[in-house]
Amino acid sequence: MLGPYLAFKDLKGYQSSWLRNDVLAAMSVTCLALPQGMAYAMVAGLPPVVGLYSAAIPVMICSFLRSSPFVISGPTNALSLVVALGVAAAVEQGLDPLMAAAILALLVGLMQILAGALRLGALVDYISGPVVSGYITGAALLIGLGQLHHLTGTTLPAGAVWMRLLAWIESLPEANMITVLIGLGTALAIVVLRQIPRLNKLPHSLLVISLGLLVVQVFDLQAKGVQTIADLGALGAGLPAFSFPGTEHAGRFLALAFAATVLSLVESTSVARSVGAGKGERLNASTEFFGQGCGNIVAAFCSGYPISGSPSRTAFNISAGAKSRLSGVFSGIFVLLIVVVGGSAFNSIPIASFAGLLLVLAYELIDFRKIGFVWQGNIADRLAFFATLTGALVMSLDKAIYLGVLISIVYFLRRARILRVEELAVGPEGELLEVHELGDAYGAFEMCPNIKIVNVEGSLFFGAAGELSTELAAQAAAENVSVIVLRLNRTSGMDLTVIQMLVEFAERLEKRNCNLILAGVRLGVLSRLERTGALDMIGRENVCVFRPRFLEDIRNAVGRALEHCGNHGCEKCPLLTFVDESLETSSH
Repeated sequence: MLGPYLAFKDLKGYQSSWLRNDVLAAMSVTCLALPQGMAYAMVAGLPPVVGLYSAAIPVMICSFLRSSPFVISGPTNALSLVVALGVAAAVEQGLDPLMAAAILALLVGLMQILAGALRLGALVDYISGPVVSGYITGAALLIGLGQLHHLTGTTLPAGAVWMRLLAWIESLPEANMITVLIGLGTALAIVVLRQIPRLNKLPHSLLVISLGLLVVQVFDLQAKGVQTIADLGALGAGLPAFSFPGTEHAGRFLALAFAATVLSLVESTSVARSVGAGKGERLNASTEFFGQGCGNIVAAFCSGYPISGSPSRTAFNISAGAKSRLSGVFSGIFVLLIVVVGGSAFNSIPIASFAGLLLVLAYELIDFRKIGFVWQGNIADRLAFFATLTGALVMSLDKAIYLGVLISIVYFLRRARILRVEELAVGPEGELLEVHELGDAYGAFEMCPNIKIVNVEGSLFFGAAGELSTELAAQAAAENVSVIVLRLNRTSGMDLTVIQMLVEFAERLEKRNCNLILAGVRLGVLSRLERTGALDMIGRENVCVFRPRFLEDIRNAVGRALEHCGNHGCEKCPLLTFVDESLETSSH
């Protein structure tokens, strides 16, 4: 696998000036990982310390071995819900829940390494965007529901969603009002602090959770019925216990482990791909799988549970100025040191504070923008979303994952096509040719360094989004690029997932003062872009409708690109010979 090679390559070119940035970024990530790790362990039905163990050594391994140097792994919301199914099943069968969590981590790790060895990275692309959105939305609602009893200091029985909700409503007269105030106060404080620009870089969650701990101790609220972390499982100061998880009961958890593997790979790859596209890096999915799998195997041997790539901690890592994969390694070290030196200090944190934090995190999981895209998409997108969402709410989450995968497979079989992406260049007679067609003569022609023309052929459905995103990111990573013209007149069936990808790509380019221009857009696609709001996000002036006249739409798009570039120092730009005569005399 490439993981060790990539790590060695990164560290070989490491600059001493990066160390400060990596350490500071790691400290920021640690401040987020501490409350999230404990909170997500609560979601999984495990002692909070298990979440901290999972955010320590396994994170170091993942950061060192995975393809993306900036992705931070660890406990996550949706994956913790799947683990909760295994923990609940273990309790019913009289098994140790910690043992069940370790077995799940081991199985998930082995499956991920196998997926990497078999180069199954591309399979993740064939789980459609609406299916993932439906599942994550359902998981967010279940997480919120699962914290209601912690918010009120009451009990919540097992059962169907509506039965649990009704039982919680009936228990409201018994609610502990101090607990309610702590939980709602935590959620409100986090939301308010995030709205203050000057405080954006502060660890809001950790600050508010620490305040809850202080309030409990000063006013002795435990004596007034406020439950704390100690009631779920006291944290002690010390290293995680290293032990073999055992395999005698592994067969009972195989189906659940497979579902957790699929979810972890989809989540991790999505985060890594987003980071890679933003930084112009190529993602090696097989290496991602290998690194993530190694991290999960280590979690199994050091009292942890299954982990995945964390969107929030990864974003925090990048915004804090991380320069290399060492920021993730340092964050794992910091979490471990805090647990070893002062883990017992967390015992007085009120559970209601974590409930408030989880309600905020659950709300943030619901991506209303993507749901809006789904609503304005075609009937197949809407059915995929609502079927998966319903499955998550009425079925167990592992079965909802299988349902989502089945829907994606059916959708793929109906829409499968081959995607062809090629860069275009101006030939010796001013004609458009694919770059590889210019052959040995390619070096004899001056290329415009600022404008890339990319021709796409095939069906633009969700299975093609990953490949197209990778190709566009590679084009955008070229030096001096100011505009990417995407020629679409030989494509068909642009669906919601591809539209979302194009919008996100255009937004990333805009941050660099670059432009994405779509050429040859058919009227049906134009209508879908307008309904979803993507037309305004990309820019109406950056969308050139298909024209039956030969090359008229691509000429219009190139003309728009030249206008955007302005005078960029290309004295004899070959693209001037390609557009109409009115542009040939203009300076650009």
